[in-house]
Amino acid sequence: METVLEKLIYNDRVKAGLIVGIVKALKGDLEDGYLQTLPELVRAEMFENFNEMARHLLEEGYKDAAAVIGSASLESHLHRLAMKHGIQLSQTGRESKYKAQEG
Repeated sequence: METVLEKLIYNDRVKAGLIVGIVKALKGDLEDGYLQTLPELVRAEMFENFNEMARHLLEEGYKDAAAVIGSASLESHLHRLAMKHGIQLSQTGRESKYKAQEG
């Protein structure tokens, strides 16, 4: 976008149109998942696979095994998501305390 703004385009309407096009393209890329890192994509795929396994186990009547797999998968995913967004996690015994990371 800086390149568009630096060019000698004297018509503000043209500049605005170019910037709107760039923003729309970025929004589309974000919605389609192209702005995620490879590890994030792999984790999302694994999360989906574990959820499918848990769903299958539940349908077969193995509710305890389904709960263990589902909860472990969810906890792992939430932990990575918290780390990505700067939320510090600390565990004491069986309780978890969540707080925003300082600084």
